[in-house]
Amino acid sequence: MNADSVAYWITAISTVFLVVAGFKGLNQWKNQIQGQAKLEWARRIVTSAFDFNEKLNDARMYAIQPEEYEDRIRQPNETEGLTRILNDYHAKSKRLDGLGMARNNLQAATWEGKVVFQNDITVWVEPLEQDYRELQFAVKNYYNHRYVILLEIQDPKDNIESLQTDYELVSGNTSDAFSIKVREHVKSLLDATERLAK
Repeated sequence: MNADSVAYWITAISTVFLVVAGFKGLNQWKNQIQGQAKLEWARRIVTSAFDFNEKLNDARMYAIQPEEYEDRIRQPNETEGLTRILNDYHAKSKRLDGLGMARNNLQAATWEGKVVFQNDITVWVEPLEQDYRELQFAVKNYYNHRYVILLEIQDPKDNIESLQTDYELVSGNTSDAFSIKVREHVKSLLDATERLAK
């Protein structure tokens, strides 16, 4: 074996080692980038879940400020009672819009996890979606009941249980059963996200 042959084999073997090392490095880099992307996705889920919970609490807050309904267009000859109902409904509807945007952000992050990482967390997001729909329905139902009672189309004693249930959802607090249920749903989602992000 001559020196050229030895040099050839050393070069060939070195090239193979460099190619293997290059592929290993590329795979490590790919895994690192993928890991960073998963962490970023998990951060979006966590942020969206907390934002959803905060906006839900805001939407249910009892106190309504005049600036929340000052942009509402008044009907001619509104009675004081009708004005109060429409102002409150307008303010609650605006708060629900904020909650809806938080819900949309959560859905977008959920979709991203499903498509990019094959992490389907829909089963943990669906309870929050149901909470949103339940509150949205309660707001519409509650103010519709108040409107119908004001116009004396319905006796206030009719559907009193439904009215009371809707009122408790519409104007609850952070320590009532509905808020506790929502926090449990958020916690389940965060626990699932943590497991999937690893």
